[in-house]
Amino acid sequence: MIKWSAWATLAVLGVYVWTGVMAGWARAKYKVPAPQMDGPLPF
Repeated sequence: MIKWSAWATLAVLGVYVWTGVMAGWARAKYKVPAPQMDGPLPF
């Protein structure tokens, strides 16, 4: 039997994935660009 800590970890990972998917869906729906990784040279 899987221990409670394993179930809790799986639940947290599920919420993390769900949040990421929903954020991506909202970005696409409202045409919000993802943060860019370019900038001035000191960056």
